Amino acid sequence: MRVTLLSTLVVAALAACSNADKPGTPDTTTGPDASQQTNNEPRQGDGTAATDLQKTAASPLSDGDSEALGVLSAINQHEIAAGQQAQSRQLPPKVAAYAAMMVKDHSENDEQIQQLGPPRDSAPATAQKTKGEAELAALGEHKADYAKAYVEAMVKGHTEALKAIDDKLLPLAKSSEVKLHLEKTRAAVAQHLEEAKALQSSS
Repeated sequence: MRVTLLSTLVVAALAACSNADKPGTPDTTTGPDASQQTNNEPRQGDGTAATDLQKTAASPLSDGDSEALGVLSAINQHEIAAGQQAQSRQLPPKVAAYAAMMVKDHSENDEQIQQLGPPRDSAPATAQKTKGEAELAALGEHKADYAKAYVEAMVKGHTEALKAIDDKLLPLAKSSEVKLHLEKTRAAVAQHLEEAKALQSSS
């Protein structure tokens, strides 16, 4: 019995020593891994990034602005159509160059109008379109004297355009951007008129 008890004590002592020599197991009582991001940490892209990308919308045009642009657009469309009609005819080089300039300049002006805002399809704009269509049809009836008739139409048309800008369109405009566009257009129309008069004098 003493032998058995002694043997048991020896085995227990040996087992204790063996466990003391083994490396300890990891401590699982520590907190979460530092590499993991907590919900309280800020995320990249949060904040005011979306706000910074927003663009300020353009202020809506007044009725006067839209009406003025609508009439001017109708004038542009007539000058473009007349220039294209002229380009389809046999013209002296200088008149052909003038017609090409009309198409280019008035097309660019009309693109700028669209950037300012949608022009209003008002009664004055509709009347201007109707007038332009009738004049274009009458111009198209000319045959041998087409170049002369075209130049005369350009003198008449640009004279009327200047008067419309001064008497009607500029007084209608409220926006500084629309007023500036009308003033720049007036300068271009005046130049077109002088060149048309020069062609008329030389013919």
